[in-house]
Order: sequence, then structure tokens, then C-alpha cells
Amino acid sequence: MADVLSRYVRPIYEAIDNRQYKNAIKLCAHKRVAHLDIVQVLKAHCFERTGRVDEALDICRRIQLKRPTDDTLLNTMNLVFKLGGCEHEMLPTYEHACTVSNPPNEELYQSLFVAYARRGAFLKQQQTALKMFKAFGNIKYVCWAALSMMLQVEHGGTPARMLALAEKMLLKTLRESGSDDGEALQLTVLIMQLQENHQGALEAFDEFVKVDDGKNKNKKKSKLRRAAEGEGAYDEDIELGPMQAIDRLSLESTLAKNVANWKRCAQVNRKLLEEYNADDWTFLKEYIAARFEE
Repeated sequence: MADVLSRYVRPIYEAIDNRQYKNAIKLCAHKRVAHLDIVQVLKAHCFERTGRVDEALDICRRIQLKRPTDDTLLNTMNLVFKLGGCEHEMLPTYEHACTVSNPPNEELYQSLFVAYARRGAFLKQQQTALKMFKAFGNIKYVCWAALSMMLQVEHGGTPARMLALAEKMLLKTLRESGSDDGEALQLTVLIMQLQENHQGALEAFDEFVKVDDGKNKNKKKSKLRRAAEGEGAYDEDIELGPMQAIDRLSLESTLAKNVANWKRCAQVNRKLLEEYNADDWTFLKEYIAARFEE
């Protein structure tokens, strides 16, 4: 089978990469591979690219009846449905694939989460994100779940007490993991602010903020940071790490202002002016206002 795929399927991919869709369709008709589901889906993609949208969708719907689980095949099908204006039709297929995948397939679960997000199914998003955290242990999935809970309150009519549950979940995860994820901290603070818990937001900031002072430059880094994006790393492989200093200080200034801690607010804005941008009108305005309030 490997030899067949290499000899007959690879040229199909090459033709598609070169936008030679009519040639790719001919290659898909070869009797050695025409029956393969992946080849059928590739042909559907070529049909869509050449304006034969209805035929492309019909092929994908036939393949769906077989309840496929291969992530490469599903991603190609999803592309055909998306370009054909029927992206919602992929949702049941992703649900089935995630249910039967053993061990759990992270990429499939991510695709399912995105499918729910596009449908505005906030509760399903939350449930899927929590399953992903349980299966894969990445703190970003707790953030996805908390964000989904926040969306339920803001757009789904869920009672505001859901925010307190999201806050509790984030705080518990941050404490147990010891993570320096700046986005998790920012989301925690945001959810507290939505509940008018400004003092709690400042306390959370003080508890979890991590300052990268460069002392451990020689320490081997086991995680990819945002700079790795320019080197071709995938988003899902990147750990954002602590907030940049200017973002951290800007957030600290806002939190101090919200609790009327004018001395701290002035100190932080002065540091922003002295160390980052002496001409920034926002920093200067906030510094002057805080000094007047002291």
C-alpha cells in the first residue's frame, strides 16, 4: 500500500500544489487508487477548484457515510465543505471521529472545537475544551473553556454566576500548574473585572505575574516561545510564556487605578515613561492624573 500511495497518490498532491487541477482529476481516476477515500476527497477538492461544486459536495457526502476518522482526509473534506459554503456539514463527522479516536487525537479535537466556535455552540466549546485539557494537559485548553463560559454569559443568556466558576477554574489551574502563561493570567483578570472584583484582579496579578529578568539565559528551554513562529513552528506548539514587560506594566497600571491605588499607579506609569516611551501620551496622562489623586 505504501508503494501504491507513493507512486500514484503523491503525483496527485503535486498536481494540486501546482494548481493543475484538471491533471489531478485525471490522476485520481487511475484504477489502482480511484477507490481510495483520500483520492476521492482529493478529486472533490479539484472539482470545487474547477467550479464543479455540487459534484464535489456529493463526493464528500458519500465519503461521510463511511464515518472516516483520518485527520488528513477530514481536513481536506472540511476544506471542500468550507469553500462550498457548507462547512456546518462537517460537524457530525468531527464529533464521531473524536468519539472513537483512541488514544484521543489532539488535532481532531481542535478541529471540533473550531467547528463549534463557528456555530456559536458555546456550551459544546466548553465541554470539548475541558476534555482536551483532561486528555492533553495543556493549560491553553482551560483558557478555551473559560472563554467559552464567558461567551455563554455575554451572548448565550447564561447567569453571571458562570463567571465565578470560570474564575475558580482558572485560579485552581494556575496554582496547581505553576504556569507563567500570560494569556491565562490576562483572561483571569478580565473575568474578575467583569464581576467588578477589581481588588481580586490586582491580587491575582500580584500572585501569578512572572518577571523574566534574564537571569536564566543559560537554562535550556524546553518550550517554544512566540519567536519560534518565524522559524516555522506551529501555533499549537508555541507556549506564549509570561507577558512582555510593557504589557505587564500597562496591566498593572490599570489594575492599580481600578482600586484607587494612586501611588502604585503613578510609580508604574513613571516606569513606563522612563524605561519604554517618554513620549507616550497615555502613560504621561495616567501618571499626571495619578499624582493629582495622591
